[in-house]
Amino acid sequence: MVPTGRVDVRGEGQFASGQFKGNGNYSGQNIALPYEIFHATGLTSRGSYRIDNGGLEIPDFLAGAFGGRVTGRVTMRFDGLKFRADTHVQDAKLAGVLPAIEHRNFPIDELHWDARITADTVETWSGPFEHFEIAANTVWETPEQLAEHHQPVSAAWKFRYRYDPNTLTIDSGEFETPSSRGTLDGVLAPRNS
Repeated sequence: MVPTGRVDVRGEGQFASGQFKGNGNYSGQNIALPYEIFHATGLTSRGSYRIDNGGLEIPDFLAGAFGGRVTGRVTMRFDGLKFRADTHVQDAKLAGVLPAIEHRNFPIDELHWDARITADTVETWSGPFEHFEIAANTVWETPEQLAEHHQPVSAAWKFRYRYDPNTLTIDSGEFETPSSRGTLDGVLAPRNS
């Protein structure tokens, strides 16, 4: 379940008295993520890293995806392969994101919406995106160039998604399209939505 792609990693390190330290940088192209909850290809990423016996830190993480970018800090603790990403999303295209998160139990792409996404997020997971959780505050704005066969949507959402119980909790959400307007909150789950 490791993502595929072309990656160039450069760095240096030292090992002495049972202690490892290192640093360097990396860049990746044509990255493909094969996960049910997030499947996409053609992604890019780059950043610098610091590594020691406890884990890895990428303080200046940058990813290119869906016409926008994700920046922030990513850490991984080796004990349990626990990850955390504190990120800012800028100008990602909703019309590209929806198909990437759609799966059999979450048929969201049928909305045919498009917007420019800005968001501040915190993601946590273990190993290959197991026990994935995301909390986000996001604003969607009408894009300059609308995806073909899509309608514009503007919105503001505050939500949390947890993969293990398969729940999406919307603390506050409002959206507007040319033909509809909605405000919602609550839990979307396999039972008791």
